[in-house]
Amino acid sequence: MLYSAIEQDRLDAQADAIVAMIGGAPFLAYNRHLTDASKAVDIGCGTGIATIQLAALLPSANVVGVDITPVPAPALAAASPNLQWETGNILDADMEKQTDSLSRGALAPNTIGYVFGRMLFLGINDWHKYFQVASLMLQDQGIIKHQDLDWKFYRVGTDECLGYNWK
Repeated sequence: MLYSAIEQDRLDAQADAIVAMIGGAPFLAYNRHLTDASKAVDIGCGTGIATIQLAALLPSANVVGVDITPVPAPALAAASPNLQWETGNILDADMEKQTDSLSRGALAPNTIGYVFGRMLFLGINDWHKYFQVASLMLQDQGIIKHQDLDWKFYRVGTDECLGYNWK
């Protein structure tokens, strides 16, 4: 499935809004340790906007964008030489047996200095497996940075938080 132009624009606008909301920096965990990363991955890269930003921040690192759908042509055209794209589902990666192409190649165990994921709440159905796979990719002292929504439901017209017990 490829994203339509309208959906690409919506996702890119969403990414811009998130960056603005968190103060203009796309990666809050960006620090001196991250600048030493030789490899970074953006899990669920979508249209590739955050992956392109990550590659620009880490010009000497190999940056990998992974998504279950192919990255749209505009992102492919804007990609820097240190960026590569992989199509696949992170939940299908078998980091112990390495029987799949992701764990044998771009996301091999103990090879990633920075793992990034954003807005995956509708795509990840096994969070334990997601963080297990992400942690097995990491080099010693690597960083996992995940940005997502905190689902809280409120009664209409009030500030009463209903949590998960709403009716």
